[in-house]
Amino acid sequence: MGQGSVLTMTCMMLNGFDITLVLMSLYHRYVGLG
Repeated sequence: MGQGSVLTMTCMMLNGFDITLVLMSLYHRYVGLG
């Protein structure tokens, strides 16, 4: 969990807008499946 959070935060810092689009896409897909 801890390492995942660090990686996520790092990715956000490196690609703020890119990671946002990816997270939104994954979230929409997750909601669609749920």
